[in-house]
Amino acid sequence: MIESASSLVPGSGEVVAPEVPLPIAARSPLPEPATEPFAEKLRALAPRELWIERITSADALAALEPQWQALADDALEPNPFYEPWVVLPALAHLERRPVEFVLIWVAHPSGRRGERLLCGFFPLAEQPVPGAPVTVRTGWKHDYCYLGAPLVRAGAARQTMAAFFDAIARGELGRGIFRFDDLPGDGLLRRLFVDELWFRRWPNFLGDASCRAYFRPARDAETYLRQSLSARRRKEYRRLLARLGETVGPVRITELSDAADATRWAEQFAQMEAQGWKGREAVSVRSREGHFAFFQELVRHAALRDRLMMLALEAGPHVVAMKLNLIGNGGGFAFKITYDEAYGRFSPGVLLELENIAQLHARTDVRWMDSCASPNRFMINQLWPDRREFQSLLFTPDLALPSLVLALLPLQRWFKRAIARWRADAAGATTAAARGGTEDD
Repeated sequence: MIESASSLVPGSGEVVAPEVPLPIAARSPLPEPATEPFAEKLRALAPRELWIERITSADALAALEPQWQALADDALEPNPFYEPWVVLPALAHLERRPVEFVLIWVAHPSGRRGERLLCGFFPLAEQPVPGAPVTVRTGWKHDYCYLGAPLVRAGAARQTMAAFFDAIARGELGRGIFRFDDLPGDGLLRRLFVDELWFRRWPNFLGDASCRAYFRPARDAETYLRQSLSARRRKEYRRLLARLGETVGPVRITELSDAADATRWAEQFAQMEAQGWKGREAVSVRSREGHFAFFQELVRHAALRDRLMMLALEAGPHVVAMKLNLIGNGGGFAFKITYDEAYGRFSPGVLLELENIAQLHARTDVRWMDSCASPNRFMINQLWPDRREFQSLLFTPDLALPSLVLALLPLQRWFKRAIARWRADAAGATTAAARGGTEDD
């Protein structure tokens, strides 16, 4: 455990006939990070040199953990929610649906006989759509997966994506509509999806899109908060911090530093969360079968891999707020935060987030952090002014019935939203999109 003096609140779609895809070299240029020491060999690969393996067994997947983790460490778009130490506990404790993992391999560029290199990891699940005349295959996301970006090796990203789309075109991965949710709306991975769909002339549809709070550091924490909060807000949070210390006891920040303490911290976090609104609404990790076991494993594995940043705000003998970030690959994901509602008048969640901002500025290994928050979360939106867009992408290689269904989706969405608005107005309620959370949410 690391203790520090608090640095809180520093001073003042058209359907067209399919065409033969252009050769890989004809695609728009894509700057791809080098994969050492085989960067040149990977860049020279042709998609036909890669092959597909489909796995449905968690045991078979676990046997590939070293290759899988190496891919995650070199992924074009970092996604800890698809790394082995998150996926395997999710399969064990959360998931009851059948999941198919599409792996894309290439002979190892070292030339060593029998060795292979994992270049792509695409989890797929079937989404039941009652009454729908077509099958929908989605990028699988477990209950705690806030990013739907597949793992694609940076040095062979274009070839890997081409191999995945080729497998869809051959019908190896099923027919119907394919859907990927929570894809980044920017970056190289999105460009690859767009390129493949454009050159293949496949019908596609951009579904829901939203922006969520995103952290990028400023020169220092004080500069960041001056840019994010008004002087009045900063003064108010300093007052709340002082009141917390005067009323409850000396304030300090502690950080989990010993992996041996991870289980105790996870239990303390889960207990605090269960005593608040998430417990009352039965959405805490203790409220649902398997979720606490998953949470314990995730925290323990993250701590053992030095991928966990877990903070606690203490006042006197009491822990009044806790926060859990997953870090790695130059960035991080704000996974969970909770606070003791008995001290809610001091806004402990906000105070801890202010310390989180200070700590992130003090680190050199975190250049960005995804809030993993809904777009309407008041607290994080006011503290993190940057945003990143996330989208749902739907497409089909089939120009018959699936393409017709895809073309009708915007109309279906319009009807659903119109009915929802009518019901909300009839009940005299505001729409869910207009509702914000409390300061500590």
